[in-house]
This record gives sequence, C-alpha cells and structure tokens, in this order.
Amino acid sequence: MNRPTIRLLAAAAALILLAGCGKAEEKKAEAPAAAQRTVNITTAQATGRDMPMIEETVGRLEDDRATTLAAEVPGTVVLMAVEEGESVRRGQLLARLDAADMQAAANINSAQLQVQQKQVERLRVLAAKQFVSQSALEQAEAQLTAMREQSSTSKHNVGRTEIRAPFNGVVQARFAAAGDYLGVGKPILTLAGSGGELAAVIPFPETESRLKVGQKVRLHLAADPDTVVESTISQLTPMVGEGSGSFEARARLAHAAGWRAGGSVVAEVILAEKSGAVAVPQAALVLRPAGEVVYLLAGNKVKAQAVRSGVVRDGWVEIVAGLHGGETVAAEGAAFLTDGASVRIANSDAKPAGAAQ
Repeated sequence: MNRPTIRLLAAAAALILLAGCGKAEEKKAEAPAAAQRTVNITTAQATGRDMPMIEETVGRLEDDRATTLAAEVPGTVVLMAVEEGESVRRGQLLARLDAADMQAAANINSAQLQVQQKQVERLRVLAAKQFVSQSALEQAEAQLTAMREQSSTSKHNVGRTEIRAPFNGVVQARFAAAGDYLGVGKPILTLAGSGGELAAVIPFPETESRLKVGQKVRLHLAADPDTVVESTISQLTPMVGEGSGSFEARARLAHAAGWRAGGSVVAEVILAEKSGAVAVPQAALVLRPAGEVVYLLAGNKVKAQAVRSGVVRDGWVEIVAGLHGGETVAAEGAAFLTDGASVRIANSDAKPAGAAQ
C-alpha cells in the first residue's frame, strides 16, 4: 500500500470518529431535556371522608308467596297454557292433563252408584214389611255411602286434571311440556305473587363473619345500577347442601317496582363505616413495581410517597398508611409521573407539600 492511500484511509477514519463523537454529544444534550419533560396534572387534597366498608355479591330475588304446583293425579300433559314470565290471574287455566281415564272411572262409579241407590230403596221397602233383615239393609246402606264417596272422588279427580292459578301472579318457572307423563307430586310450574313483597337472597362465604341481622344492604339490578333499593338483613341461614360453611342473607323488599322473582340482583352490604378516613381520588393512587405510591406536590415538581390503600368507594380510596391528611397530591396524570418530575397544574387549588393548611 503506497503512502497517499494510507493518508486517505487515515483521514476517512478521523472523519468517522469525529462524526460519532458529534452524535454522542447530541444525545447527551437531549438527555437532560427529556428528563425535564413537564407533565400536565390536576391536584387534590388528601382529606378525611366517611368510608363505608362494603361486601358486594350477586343474589337472587324470591317471592315469599311463590308456590310450586304439582300434579295431583297421574296423567299425560295435553296442554301447557302459559310460559315463564307470563302474568296470570286467579283461576286462569295453566295446564291440563289427559282426563279420559279419570272421566271413564267417574262414569262407571256414577252408574254403579245409581244401581246401589235403587237397591237400597228396594231393601228399605222390604225391610219395612219385614221381608228382609235389618242387618241386610244396613249393609246395603253402608255400601251406598262408600260408593258415594268413591264417585265424589272420581269426579273431583277429573277436575284435578286442570291446573289453575290459585292467585294473581307470574309464572316463575315451568317444569313440564305437552306430551310429558306426570306422576302424582311431579312439579308442573312455580307461580310467584305479582306486586307482593319480594326477598333478596344473598350468598356469602364462611370467611365473612362481620354480617349481622339488621345491617344495611343496598340492591340494584345489574342492568339498572342507578335504581337502588335499600333494605336490611332480616335473616342469616346456612346454605342447604353446602359443606363449606357458606350461608345466605335474606332481605325483604316492600317496594321494588318492575322487579320480579327469579331475577338476579346485585347486593352491597355495609359492614361498617370508617369515619374520617384519610382518602384521595382513585386516580392519585399509582401501582409501581415497589408498591403503591402517590405523588406529593413540591413546588413545580412532585415527590413519590409510598402508601398503603384500604377501602375504595365512589371514586375515592382510603389511605391507611403513608399520609396524615391535608397533603396535596397529583390526581389526573399521576400515572405518567416519576419521582422528581416537573409538573404543570391544571387546577388552581394546589398547595405544596408542607404548606400551611
């Protein structure tokens, strides 16, 4: 390699080195600018609030008048006249069983009864003339009484093939369909009262030992969280068939327009009230790898403060450790902060940490 070529390569290497150094200097200049980025925030005061301790769960609505109607005679269902959720009136036909066999039995018993009635009448005439003994007449009369009862029962069984509503209500559940054969006692449908008093049945785990009769409970339908009905726990009972110790709370609802038995309900039981708990808006609490923090306002910067949270309610979170109350914390925008970050405050009620309250 000749000397001119060596000189050219050396010059090129020097230019590359200088260019790299220039870029490094540019990055060093950009780093402080990035660290000094200003974050827009709003602020709020850590303040004392009454924070209810609430247990939330999903329960079901029941009607204390709910009745399960069952087959009183065996037979095949020939008609189911109502559907689940349908409103019915007292005396309305709900279902019908095949009455052919029952009617045939009633006709036979009626015919036999007429024959026995005539037989007794004849024996009475003969007994009066002493052509037959008194005991023979009494035996025939006893048979007549038994046959009358049998005939009455068979006629009543014909009527039992029609299942009618015992009161005004709503079909809560249906267990049979046309074509089903039902034995005596087989359930056909459950009828709940309409416009009557409902009860919310609310399941809880055995670990929740703070529930007591008389505690307040707030209820709403899942599809309508804004319509809240308040009640109190009237009864606590173990769950049937549960071996885990779980139990159910029961709360009565005298006024719940549009609510129906069989539906689901969201229940919030107020276990206790924490008076004057230190609380901040939920947006102020940020979860970092090291744990929960809030950012205290210090001039135009913020300082990270480790905290421990408690109850959350209505957009506020209780701070059980780390704050004493009165501190100004970053609210909206807190999730984008780091310790020592510069901030621009959107609201005007901010006070630096340590300022007189």
